[in-house]
Amino acid sequence: MDDTKKCRKCGETKPTSHFNASSKAPYGINPRCAACVNAARRANTRRKKEKPEESAGRLLIAAAKKGDLANVKKLYRRVPDAPLEALIFWTMQAHGPKKEPSQVKVCNFFLSKGANPNACFAYGSLLCLAASVGVGSFVEVLKKHGAKTDIYSAAAFGDVAGVRSRLKRNQKNAVATDGVGKTALHHCGGSRLWRGDASLKPKLVQVATLLIDAGADIDAEYDDVLFGSAFCLAASHGGNDDLAQLLLERGADNTNDRLMYTVLRSVKRHDDEFCRIADLMLEHGTKINGNYVDGLNQLYGQARHEDVQATKWLLSRGADIHQRIDDGRTALHAAADRNVGTKVIAMLLEAGAEINARDELGKTPLFYAQQSEKQRVVDFLTSHGGKL
Repeated sequence: MDDTKKCRKCGETKPTSHFNASSKAPYGINPRCAACVNAARRANTRRKKEKPEESAGRLLIAAAKKGDLANVKKLYRRVPDAPLEALIFWTMQAHGPKKEPSQVKVCNFFLSKGANPNACFAYGSLLCLAASVGVGSFVEVLKKHGAKTDIYSAAAFGDVAGVRSRLKRNQKNAVATDGVGKTALHHCGGSRLWRGDASLKPKLVQVATLLIDAGADIDAEYDDVLFGSAFCLAASHGGNDDLAQLLLERGADNTNDRLMYTVLRSVKRHDDEFCRIADLMLEHGTKINGNYVDGLNQLYGQARHEDVQATKWLLSRGADIHQRIDDGRTALHAAADRNVGTKVIAMLLEAGAEINARDELGKTPLFYAQQSEKQRVVDFLTSHGGKL
């Protein structure tokens, strides 16, 4: 068995994989085991806590995110020095189909009060952010207030003529980076505007082709913790499977197993765009049983997070149902410990998971379900022959 650690709460000695990471704790490992931490969290949720009175600034942010223009106007009078560009950023980030019309009105209000339509944040310019969330009406309101299109936003818009003319004037635009270190190819890959306008899907592919042919570095990365390349953005965020295919065919790096995990978390239904991107990744060398983080395989992670579609996809593509992590736990152990419902557990059992498999501590999936107080799971496993 690998390294072990004694839990400060329950006093049991367990493999270190039973402890969550913690940047504040010595050696980066929480002094309490995950079971004790989760038990404490459940206890906290059962306690009724009084909500502290929120400041006008916080209420303004909340109203902007909801698209509540009446309250935004009222609260803005109380916070006249509010950061308008940041409020637009937060409003766009919180977009939703039902809220979008009212959120556009909120953005228009902030712009009318003097917000800079060309402001740049962690994602890039507000225009590029509007493209990344896939809302064309955000783009329109920004342009109405003077937002300027550059090579980066033109690429995000799928503006083939605009990108071609800018490359003709200066071919170095293909490798240039904006204020956050992104290239035009990054913004092309991360654009979701095609979801609202299907005609933009092939245009984004054309833009990417123009940029690559002009010398864009297909694997250039910007400063992102996990996914910094154009392919990573297309696969995990943009969702344009045709563009993802082009990038892979042109040699994009496909060795990030964590990316596969994230792509699968985005799958909503069988054969949607993220499902097709995951299939493309398999075809180009991603391993079905690879670890998305050190020591945790894809099936273990998706089952633990009760992701029905991702688990179904992995099982249908041949993921190893019997694969164990270093402490001997299987995907069924993880699902029994963390799941609220029984769909994923039923899928694992149907695929041949061993219901009474024991880990290095001699514990079965039923033990972890019982320890985590998951009564529905306990009853389900027991009815299918589960034992402690």
